[in-house]
Amino acid sequence: MGPPEDLAAFCASEYPRLVRALSLYCGSREEAEDAAQDALVRACERWRAVATMASPGGWTFRVATNQLRSRYRRSRTAARALARINSPTVPVQDAAEIIDLRDAVARLPKRQRQALLLRHTFSLSTEEAADIMGISQLAVRSLIHRAVTTLRADLLPERPAEPTRGRDGTRHPT
Repeated sequence: MGPPEDLAAFCASEYPRLVRALSLYCGSREEAEDAAQDALVRACERWRAVATMASPGGWTFRVATNQLRSRYRRSRTAARALARINSPTVPVQDAAEIIDLRDAVARLPKRQRQALLLRHTFSLSTEEAADIMGISQLAVRSLIHRAVTTLRADLLPERPAEPTRGRDGTRHPT
Protein backbone atom coordinates (compact mmCIF):
# COMPACT_ATOMS: atom_id res chain seq x y z
CA MET A 1 0.00 0.00 0.00
CA GLY A 2 1.53 3.32 -1.08
CA PRO A 3 1.51 6.68 0.65
CA PRO A 4 -1.66 8.80 0.63
CA GLU A 5 -2.01 11.06 -2.39
CA ASP A 6 -1.63 14.26 -0.34
CA LEU A 7 1.65 12.99 1.12
CA ALA A 8 3.09 12.26 -2.31
CA ALA A 9 1.96 15.68 -3.55
CA PHE A 10 3.46 17.34 -0.45
CA CYS A 11 6.84 15.67 -0.97
CA ALA A 12 6.86 16.45 -4.69
CA SER A 13 6.14 20.14 -4.10
CA GLU A 14 8.29 20.62 -0.99
CA TYR A 15 11.48 18.88 -2.12
CA PRO A 16 12.57 21.46 -4.73
CA ARG A 17 11.64 24.35 -2.41
CA LEU A 18 13.57 22.80 0.47
CA VAL A 19 16.64 22.16 -1.66
CA ARG A 20 16.68 25.76 -2.96
CA ALA A 21 16.27 27.28 0.51
CA LEU A 22 18.70 24.91 2.21
CA SER A 23 21.31 25.43 -0.53
CA LEU A 24 21.28 29.12 0.32
CA TYR A 25 21.36 28.29 4.02
CA CYS A 26 24.33 25.91 3.96
CA GLY A 27 26.08 26.78 0.69
CA SER A 28 26.14 23.21 -0.61
CA ARG A 29 23.55 21.68 -2.90
CA GLU A 30 24.59 18.14 -1.90
CA GLU A 31 24.16 18.84 1.82
CA ALA A 32 20.87 20.59 1.07
CA GLU A 33 19.59 17.58 -0.85
CA ASP A 34 20.58 15.22 1.99
CA ALA A 35 18.92 17.40 4.62
CA ALA A 36 15.76 17.84 2.50
CA GLN A 37 15.48 14.08 1.98
CA ASP A 38 16.01 13.36 5.69
CA ALA A 39 13.40 15.97 6.67
CA LEU A 40 10.87 14.60 4.20
CA VAL A 41 11.46 11.08 5.52
CA ARG A 42 10.64 12.38 9.01
CA ALA A 43 7.55 14.10 7.63
CA CYS A 44 6.45 10.81 6.03
CA GLU A 45 7.01 8.90 9.27
CA ARG A 46 4.88 11.42 11.16
CA TRP A 47 2.50 12.34 8.35
CA ARG A 48 -0.71 12.13 10.36
CA ALA A 49 0.57 14.73 12.82
CA VAL A 50 2.43 16.83 10.23
CA ALA A 51 -0.58 17.02 7.89
CA THR A 52 -2.67 18.68 10.63
CA MET A 53 -0.07 21.37 11.37
CA ALA A 54 -0.63 24.97 10.31
CA SER A 55 2.49 24.83 8.12
CA PRO A 56 3.76 21.34 7.26
CA GLY A 57 6.32 22.92 4.91
CA GLY A 58 7.57 25.18 7.70
CA TRP A 59 7.89 22.21 10.06
CA THR A 60 9.85 20.29 7.43
CA PHE A 61 12.16 23.28 6.81
CA ARG A 62 12.77 23.59 10.56
CA VAL A 63 13.62 19.88 10.83
CA ALA A 64 16.07 20.21 7.92
CA THR A 65 17.80 23.30 9.34
CA ASN A 66 18.09 21.63 12.76
CA GLN A 67 19.74 18.65 11.08
CA LEU A 68 22.21 20.91 9.27
CA ARG A 69 23.03 22.77 12.49
CA SER A 70 23.64 19.47 14.27
CA ARG A 71 25.94 18.33 11.45
CA TYR A 72 27.92 21.57 11.63
CA ARG A 73 28.19 21.33 15.41
CA ARG A 74 29.45 17.76 15.19
CA SER A 75 31.95 18.61 12.46
CA ARG A 76 33.29 21.62 14.43
CA THR A 77 33.65 19.46 17.52
CA ALA A 78 35.47 16.79 15.51
CA ALA A 79 37.77 19.40 13.94
CA ARG A 80 38.66 20.80 17.37
CA ALA A 81 39.32 17.29 18.70
CA LEU A 82 41.61 16.54 15.76
CA ALA A 83 43.44 19.82 16.28
CA ARG A 84 44.00 18.95 19.95
CA ILE A 85 45.22 15.47 19.04
CA ASN A 86 47.62 16.84 16.44
CA SER A 87 48.91 19.72 18.57
CA PRO A 88 52.11 19.32 20.53
CA THR A 89 51.48 18.39 24.11
CA VAL A 90 52.68 20.46 27.02
CA PRO A 91 55.39 18.66 28.97
CA VAL A 92 54.19 17.31 32.28
CA GLN A 93 55.94 19.17 35.09
CA ASP A 94 54.58 17.23 38.00
CA ALA A 95 52.43 14.12 37.63
CA ALA A 96 51.19 14.56 41.19
CA GLU A 97 49.75 17.97 40.27
CA ILE A 98 47.90 16.42 37.33
CA ILE A 99 46.49 13.69 39.57
CA ASP A 100 45.47 16.27 42.20
CA LEU A 101 43.71 18.35 39.55
CA ARG A 102 41.91 15.32 38.13
CA ASP A 103 40.77 14.29 41.62
CA ALA A 104 39.61 17.83 42.45
CA VAL A 105 37.61 18.03 39.21
CA ALA A 106 36.06 14.62 39.97
CA ARG A 107 34.89 15.96 43.36
CA LEU A 108 33.01 18.87 41.78
CA PRO A 109 29.21 18.62 41.61
CA LYS A 110 28.12 16.94 38.39
CA ARG A 111 26.70 20.06 36.66
CA GLN A 112 29.78 22.17 37.50
CA ARG A 113 32.08 19.43 36.24
CA GLN A 114 30.03 19.04 33.06
CA ALA A 115 30.02 22.78 32.29
CA LEU A 116 33.76 23.08 33.01
CA LEU A 117 34.68 20.13 30.80
CA LEU A 118 32.44 21.19 27.91
CA ARG A 119 33.93 24.68 27.87
CA HIS A 120 37.58 24.02 28.68
CA THR A 121 38.33 20.43 27.74
CA PHE A 122 36.15 20.18 24.64
CA SER A 123 36.59 23.89 23.77
CA LEU A 124 32.90 24.43 23.15
CA SER A 125 31.44 27.91 23.22
CA THR A 126 29.21 28.95 26.10
CA GLU A 127 26.28 28.77 23.68
CA GLU A 128 27.14 25.22 22.61
CA ALA A 129 27.62 24.09 26.21
CA ALA A 130 24.29 25.66 27.17
CA ASP A 131 22.55 23.84 24.29
CA ILE A 132 24.03 20.50 25.30
CA MET A 133 23.19 20.98 28.97
CA GLY A 134 19.75 22.41 28.27
CA ILE A 135 20.36 25.55 30.34
CA SER A 136 21.04 29.23 29.69
CA GLN A 137 24.45 30.64 28.83
CA LEU A 138 24.36 32.61 32.08
CA ALA A 139 23.84 29.38 34.02
CA VAL A 140 26.84 27.81 32.25
CA ARG A 141 29.05 30.79 33.15
CA SER A 142 27.82 30.65 36.75
CA LEU A 143 28.55 26.91 37.03
CA ILE A 144 32.05 27.42 35.61
CA HIS A 145 32.73 30.31 37.99
CA ARG A 146 31.70 28.20 40.99
CA ALA A 147 33.78 25.25 39.73
CA VAL A 148 36.90 27.39 39.27
CA THR A 149 36.41 28.98 42.70
CA THR A 150 36.15 25.53 44.28
CA LEU A 151 39.21 24.26 42.39
CA ARG A 152 41.26 27.29 43.46
CA ALA A 153 40.30 26.75 47.07
CA ASP A 154 41.16 23.04 46.84
CA LEU A 155 44.40 23.29 44.88
CA LEU A 156 46.10 26.58 45.64
CA PRO A 157 47.92 26.99 48.93
CA GLU A 158 46.61 29.62 51.29
CA ARG A 159 47.94 33.00 50.32
CA PRO A 160 48.61 35.57 53.00
CA ALA A 161 45.93 38.23 53.15
CA GLU A 162 46.76 41.44 51.38
CA PRO A 163 47.49 44.28 53.78
CA THR A 164 44.95 47.06 53.75
CA ARG A 165 45.57 50.77 53.85
CA GLY A 166 44.25 52.85 56.68
CA ARG A 167 42.88 56.37 56.36
CA ASP A 168 46.34 57.76 56.82
CA GLY A 169 47.66 55.69 53.85
CA THR A 170 49.81 53.32 55.94
CA ARG A 171 49.60 49.58 55.43
CA HIS A 172 48.03 47.46 58.12
CA PRO A 173 47.98 43.65 58.18
CA THR A 174 44.49 42.16 58.13
